[in-house]
Amino acid sequence: MEPKGLLAAAMLIGLLLTAPSVGLAAVDTDQERPQRRERPQGPPPEFFQACTDKQAGEAVSIETPHGHVIDAICTERDGRLVAKPLNDPPPPPDKEQE
Repeated sequence: MEPKGLLAAAMLIGLLLTAPSVGLAAVDTDQERPQRRERPQGPPPEFFQACTDKQAGEAVSIETPHGHVIDAICTERDGRLVAKPLNDPPPPPDKEQE
């Protein structure tokens, strides 16, 4: 075999040997991405706290972290009282305003 053919064969063998490790590195990178945190299901803890020492049907107001006030009624859910908003909550503020 001539020198050019040996060099080409050596390069091809080197490429074939390194290709699987490059592929595995790409897979590992995908697994290292931070997981997106999802909001827990159900009402926030503040909605349960608002009804502490209250009775079902009693009106309460809850202030959101953004300063909005939500009017709600205490209702029973899974054996606990929780505030149920009378209206839909306001949308979160735009990121540009913060």
